[in-house]
Amino acid sequence: MVELADGIEPRGSLEQGPMAFSREPLSHYMCPRSIDFIDELPRLPTGTLYKRILRDKHWGKHATKIV
Repeated sequence: MVELADGIEPRGSLEQGPMAFSREPLSHYMCPRSIDFIDELPRLPTGTLYKRILRDKHWGKHATKIV
């Protein structure tokens, strides 16, 4: 998931940049399959990312979850 800066709109070509960047140093199976653009990442009052919400969005339908 990617939080875009103010004034930048998500486009198809915008997704290709981070995908290409991650393919250079990583093996193909470690690269993300897709990139989701969201308005704002969920954060705790301290400003750190609230990772459980991000994980549950992708793993909520599965019987096992990432701990």
